[in-house]
Amino acid sequence: MKHIKLFEEFVNESYKINDFPEGSLITFKDKEVWRVVKAGMRRSNDRVGSDEITIKPYNDLAKDKNVSMVIDVNLDFLNANVKKIKQL
Repeated sequence: MKHIKLFEEFVNESYKINDFPEGSLITFKDKEVWRVVKAGMRRSNDRVGSDEITIKPYNDLAKDKNVSMVIDVNLDFLNANVKKIKQL
């Protein structure tokens, strides 16, 4: 028998770091698309929090509205703003 989630479980479901593998594309609610560079760590000597990922602009909208460099974002921000994740 297949388990069907309740509406409350579906609404309260949140992303985890594992949902953002390296190379995947994240589409935000404002239609910006960013590529995941690293999850949990950017460089060996420059660690970010275990609840953060490093992303860089991917589509023209993201590049035009932001400096074209990597940024670190945390799960709170991702859970509030991600529309979809496309794993490559």
